[in-house]
Amino acid sequence: MLGDVRGPLRSSPLDPSPQAGPVGPPSGPRRRGIGGPVRTALTWTFRAFLVALGAISGLAFEGPWGPVVDAAIGALLGLAALGLGHGLYALLAWTTGGLARAVGAGTVAAAGGLAVLSLAFMGTPPVVAGLLTGIGLLACGGVVAAVVAIRASGSVPVRVAVATLGLATSALATGWWFWPGGSFPTGSLPPIEERVPVTEPGEPDPVAARLADPGPYPTAGFAYGDPASRFARAVGRDAVVPVPSVDLSDRVELSAAARPLRALALGHGPEATPRNALVTYPVGVDGPAPLALIVHGNANLFVRSEAGYAAIAERLASHGTVVASVDASTFNALPIVGGLDGENDARALQLLAHLHLWSDGSLTPGADGVPNDLPAVDPDRIALIGHSRGGEAATLAAVFDRLGALPDDARRSLSERFGGPYRPAAVVAIAPSDQQHRPGDRPARLIGPDYLVLHAGHDADVFAVFGDRQYERTDVAPGGLRASVFLHRATHSGFNDRWGPSDVRPPLDRAMNATNVMDPAAQQGLAATLIAAFLERSLNGNDDAAAIFRDPATLAAHAPPGAVRLRFDDGRGRVIAGFQEDVDPRTGTLPGTEIEAAGLTVWREADPRLRRDEPREANVAHLGWRASEEDEDPPYWQVTRTVLPLPRLQPGDALRLELAAGTEPLPGDDAPPHDPPDAWIELIDDEGRVASVRLSEAGPLPRALPTRFTRLPAFATDRLRPAAYPLLQRLDVPVASFLEREPELDLDRLRTVRLRFDATVEGSLLLRSLAFGP
Repeated sequence: MLGDVRGPLRSSPLDPSPQAGPVGPPSGPRRRGIGGPVRTALTWTFRAFLVALGAISGLAFEGPWGPVVDAAIGALLGLAALGLGHGLYALLAWTTGGLARAVGAGTVAAAGGLAVLSLAFMGTPPVVAGLLTGIGLLACGGVVAAVVAIRASGSVPVRVAVATLGLATSALATGWWFWPGGSFPTGSLPPIEERVPVTEPGEPDPVAARLADPGPYPTAGFAYGDPASRFARAVGRDAVVPVPSVDLSDRVELSAAARPLRALALGHGPEATPRNALVTYPVGVDGPAPLALIVHGNANLFVRSEAGYAAIAERLASHGTVVASVDASTFNALPIVGGLDGENDARALQLLAHLHLWSDGSLTPGADGVPNDLPAVDPDRIALIGHSRGGEAATLAAVFDRLGALPDDARRSLSERFGGPYRPAAVVAIAPSDQQHRPGDRPARLIGPDYLVLHAGHDADVFAVFGDRQYERTDVAPGGLRASVFLHRATHSGFNDRWGPSDVRPPLDRAMNATNVMDPAAQQGLAATLIAAFLERSLNGNDDAAAIFRDPATLAAHAPPGAVRLRFDDGRGRVIAGFQEDVDPRTGTLPGTEIEAAGLTVWREADPRLRRDEPREANVAHLGWRASEEDEDPPYWQVTRTVLPLPRLQPGDALRLELAAGTEPLPGDDAPPHDPPDAWIELIDDEGRVASVRLSEAGPLPRALPTRFTRLPAFATDRLRPAAYPLLQRLDVPVASFLEREPELDLDRLRTVRLRFDATVEGSLLLRSLAFGP
């Protein structure tokens, strides 16, 4: 049995152990046994844990003084919370008696309660907060128990056993805390990593291969902005080309408490928003060069987010583009105080204000500190690139530029405030938010510019493909390009090398699964290649550069191993069935078309929801089937034009389908079909001639891509569920492959397109669109 505890652990006057001495008159002989050491161990466990939790949480501050100071500030806050708990319970004990026992109980209650509350305050569900608190307590408590056991009197074997058990428990809990994660079984399905198919790489595209390497131009750089801003202090005031600030206070709402705190941290308010940027440019370019602005999204305002896109900027500049990475920290979150809401219109206007600098002569080569070897920029080749909220802001900037005025305040034209119009030719959105600002209380519709959106499959911030909503709301002219790229192993923060390894700030980052994610450097390199190819196509007119967006296997040849999904559109297709014009599953988009089906277990038209039941804002035909050898006719779905033939196809054309694998069980099943949804696609002409091609012959079939965000299933919040949801992919079936099956097929008099579902026993398929096109 454990005996007395000796040494510094009992020296505190607030020690709840009986060894600390009675508060009032002696009430009897001092008791011995395990009660005192246990209470001492519990008390010091909670004390140590609260200070450790504060230190770890302090890392989320990401202040300008570095992580050591951040952790020290957090630890001091933990000590302050501990002192507050002691003080409150001491006051209670003084008024009610039993000081030592009350303070001891209060320490335990206050530390545990504050730990759970602090995690819950950061948006963590109680079960997650409780589990993380429990693991932290085990890590701290094991060491404390070992120290108490060693210093106690009593049986040596018992003390050794307790100390060994305590250290082992602490080692296991600490090891789990720093373990990045791993596989877990999910019911009757194999581990999640085994259910994620790797997209098999095809032949590399020569244009993309060239753009994946540094280009032929050496690069140089400079900075411009407000010399009095925090940005200028970081870069060096003497190295900053001075430009005036702009007033965006009409687009930013700040509380009376937040306004002075943000002004103190930033050195300015929204009425003097700096136009700060880091410029990377090619040296030796003949003639005007394209211009690309990159803007980051919401992060800690002390983090220099604009410096996090150096890999992308260097790559684009080496291939001939002038790149300005914009500092938008004016709109970012201040630790403890929090961030802004609904400010993406201000971020968009800041981009237009930067374009004004590039058009009004402020950044003319050789002017007021501007390098002489900076190439002139081509006003007809402008791209706006944004990440996270910046991705939405880039789209909004293009929308506002086309409108010429703000829908909610048209008293002044935008050209009066920011010059223009600039008519950007391309918009790139990297893991963007969507509809945090709605122009005229409507979703933004992008008309004119080409549009590229990159999605991250392991994105715990923008947790679903919200950029696909904007993809649907983008109208490209014939010969233009819109593309949507889904990279399953990418993370949200991985696109910016200043945002850290996790999408979640400490200490909640310990709940996240860090395995099977893309290396940040590789992710930024892949993003640079994709953006370079897109701009080569959209700004320089090289249509060959679009090849990487037309074939998942080609994309996979340039990406780290993993699963990818692709959607793309050049504006030249003729949609036969798009499911947006009404809610009737029996009508097509092309006038005069009718849809019918037979033998299906599921046939409905609906919005395939994203995670957390968020709407996709695009309807699909959901088709489910079970085929049987006993069926006289296999299940099918078909669209027929009843009066006129379908649009004429050329031998070099293709049948374009946008498909996704269903992620819901078929009626009567407990799990969705495991195999990809293969089917036969058939063209039928007026004479009844049928040409059939299997979908899997045209390219890789879409499969469900479950994502394991957290290390334990209990850690997954509603925003991270379900693990898998429908991801669309375009699949082109060449007309030539139909003619190989049926050379007599009359392409001038096609009447029906049919999907026949007997290629697999069962399946679930979502059809977003069916179109003809080159």
